[in-house]
Amino acid sequence: MHDAVFYAVNPDRFARDPEPSPHPWDDGALEPWDAPPAHRAYKGGTLRGLAARLDHLLALGVDALYLTPIWPSTTHHRYKPIDHLRVEPLLGGDAAFDALLAAAHARGLRVVLDGVFNHVGLGFPPFLDVLEYGERSPWRRWFRIAGWPLSPFDPSRPANYACWNGNRTMPELAHDHPPVREHVLSVVEHWLRRGVDGWRFDAPAGVGDVAFWRELRRRARAVRADAYLLGECWTDASAWLDGTQWDGATNYPLMGAIHRFAAGARIRPEHLVPGTPPQVPLDAAGFAREVEGLVARHPWPIPLAQLDFLGTHDTARFLTVAGGDRASVELGALLLFTLPGAPCLYAGDEVGMQGGLPPASRGGYPSHERWDLALLDLHRRLAAVRRANAPLRRGTLRPLHAAGDLLVFERVAGGETVIVAVNAGTAAARASVPLPRAAPPCLLEVGAAGARASGGAGAPLEVVVPGRSGVVLGACRPANLHGAFATSSSSAESTSETRA
Repeated sequence: MHDAVFYAVNPDRFARDPEPSPHPWDDGALEPWDAPPAHRAYKGGTLRGLAARLDHLLALGVDALYLTPIWPSTTHHRYKPIDHLRVEPLLGGDAAFDALLAAAHARGLRVVLDGVFNHVGLGFPPFLDVLEYGERSPWRRWFRIAGWPLSPFDPSRPANYACWNGNRTMPELAHDHPPVREHVLSVVEHWLRRGVDGWRFDAPAGVGDVAFWRELRRRARAVRADAYLLGECWTDASAWLDGTQWDGATNYPLMGAIHRFAAGARIRPEHLVPGTPPQVPLDAAGFAREVEGLVARHPWPIPLAQLDFLGTHDTARFLTVAGGDRASVELGALLLFTLPGAPCLYAGDEVGMQGGLPPASRGGYPSHERWDLALLDLHRRLAAVRRANAPLRRGTLRPLHAAGDLLVFERVAGGETVIVAVNAGTAAARASVPLPRAAPPCLLEVGAAGARASGGAGAPLEVVVPGRSGVVLGACRPANLHGAFATSSSSAESTSETRA
């Protein structure tokens, strides 16, 4: 997945059926698509609706889908599963999923599922049996029970069972019980056999120990040798990223660093996840140290398999976090697509969706007339540049300049080099760095026009970047990349200059 551009989708919020078919539920209960999202409401998006828009995602440059849970559940986000082996009927059921999977694979798109194995919903049959039969239930050891009776609905009484984050509607599974472990492993194998390309594991810290994750990796890879295994982690995931457990982790630390550099003092604290430390703005040197530390934390090439993003379904939208400052999103997107790791777009970010903390960030995907087309085109061009230039997908990272608000770094792979310059400040900034090669031509400019790069081939590389702007210099220009760039360069033996 080093080469992938991911797209994270909650199917309930992406698109309704293009041709609705008869069904037994009441559409009148659905929340209006454009209404502010409520905590407990369905909007009626389906897997068929998603399948109908795959070509839109291809045009954006996406080649991997990450779906939030698709199992039957009593919530729109479906993080309260009641059956791990079927697809939610409200999403279209198993037939709709099989059709989506076939359509995605026919287009070269990979599909990663969200595995919720830390906890289940109240309707999970083994838990219902425990509620009905109490101590006599043969399923009682599947859960962490502290006493009797269980109390899922009356907050005045102790729940008497472990539940995720104190939420009684999400009973935790007892993963030290061998049948529970086998259940999880068999579910992972089942969906890989059905054709999915990998897993994102939700709340995995409580699911198993090192031995469990190694066994899961062994069994998953026995079914599919290239299965992508990703764990959700908000902090340091080093304990799982030793090359024998997960392939990568959700890179929330990088998200925070990008926010602090690209948005800085524009960050609105009221839109941060509760418990988030103060988001002190980073200058270029501070950001470079943060990124180098994150890359050095794990053996190479694990940093290339990290899932990088500017926001997720569990956070506010970055445009909202940044107080509506569009330049922050543009600079953040530039960094997202040029730093090590697989970039992941949270559906709607590419067209300028806003929203505070959940549920506000989980609105319905906007209709075309509400899209920010310039922002959409920027994401498309960033994805195209990344695909055309191997250093941005697989290259090592080396900062060339980090002073004030100007960061210049290079990515190198197979003798090819891409140079990225990002100016998070409001005034134009200049850098002069040694470069043994001629300056590569300009591929993409973000923000204000007027970035310049000249020199190299023995002379210092001189880079000038306007305020709140950035530029990508590299050798491989995608054939379908449009935009007004005036480019001139001389041979490698002489000084060259590139203007955007």
